[in-house]
Parts: sequence; structure tokens; C-alpha cells
Amino acid sequence: MHLKVKSKYEYDDQLLTIDLIGQLSSVTVEQFDQALTENKLTSVRFIVLNLKGLDYISSAGFRAIFQITKLMQARGGEVKVANRQPQVKKVFEIIQALPTMQFFADDVEMDAYLTKIQTELQSSHSLSTHDVI
Repeated sequence: MHLKVKSKYEYDDQLLTIDLIGQLSSVTVEQFDQALTENKLTSVRFIVLNLKGLDYISSAGFRAIFQITKLMQARGGEVKVANRQPQVKKVFEIIQALPTMQFFADDVEMDAYLTKIQTELQSSHSLSTHDVI
């Protein structure tokens, strides 16, 4: 598993765009956290997480995004997520539904389920894009 993080400031450092490429999981979440720590967030009002290159996210990755969102909201800022791949979008939908239906024994079980869903969606997405004649 790997994760590449690219950061770009705009508008007098008020907007920070972060491109995530690869996988955001328990193995790579420290890289994401470190990238946030290395960026000067004091003047940042808006963070855009560009997930176009993110092909996998686990519950740990989702938690990291949720934590930075809470931090920015407490400071009066915002975090927006853009360009989610279908399998990553599905994880966001599943996680957002969980508070009303907790049915996973632990993070390992939940990550196994999320991996299965993302793998299936990636397979069907690549088949549908290559089936066009």
C-alpha cells in the first residue's frame, strides 16, 4: 500500500488543495497526518481534498478526513472533498449510514467489508469502461 500527498496553496494561503493518490488506510494514514502537520494551517480557511487519484480508503482513512474536518470547523474553516472514485464514494455513503446501524464487530471487520465493496466496484467500473466498442 502506498499514498502520495501533494499540497498546493492559493489565495494568500487561505485555500489548501491536497491531492491524495494511492490508498488511505491504517498503513498510510500517518503520511496523511504528517502532510497536514507539515502544512501551515494557521491561515488556511478552506481545504479541498482531491481524491481523484485515491483508489482505496479504509475506516482509518475516513477517520483522518473526519478529524481534519472537525478541526477546521472548530476554527471556522471548511473541508470539501472532490473527485471521489466510485468505490471511495461508496465508502463515504456506507460510513455516513453507520450511526443508525452499527453492525461491525470491530475495525478489522468493517475494513474487510469496505475492501470487498471497493474491489467489486473497481472491477465493475473498469469492465464497463473497457466494454465500449
